[in-house]
Amino acid sequence: MPYQCKLREIQSQPVLSIRGKAAPATLTATIGKYLQDVGRYVNGAGGKIAGPVFTRYHQRAGDDIELEAGVLVDRALPGDGSVHAGELPAGLAVATVHVGPYDGLPAASEALGSWVQQNGREPAGPPWEFYLNDPSVTDPAEWQTEVLQPLMPQYF
Repeated sequence: MPYQCKLREIQSQPVLSIRGKAAPATLTATIGKYLQDVGRYVNGAGGKIAGPVFTRYHQRAGDDIELEAGVLVDRALPGDGSVHAGELPAGLAVATVHVGPYDGLPAASEALGSWVQQNGREPAGPPWEFYLNDPSVTDPAEWQTEVLQPLMPQYF
């Protein structure tokens, strides 16, 4: 699938998320559990989800992947236990949209990495995935995931 990579300005937004590690074989289940736990916390805290759910991949830890999964919220809320309060950082990112099952997402990430290299840019932190539709009610062939790579500012 050819990917169109475009620059996108990200606005700062409060988030609630859970951070942990998962083996590649349990990645989808782990993300799903984290998102359910965060969603329950947001509802119990009287907040509102203010955008698509996300996953941010921090690094590889041996065979495991260190990740963070969460939601954008309408206002800053305190964290509690495993649910942490944070903020989606503002700045420029390169983005593309993957359509189809999640096992195809590495190709979208590779396309972003190629774009970054070809355009002489530097990543600014880990990549993000925003899940644009609900996989529990959408055919996997129609799943839409926006994949973003934040970029370091250019001053010259």
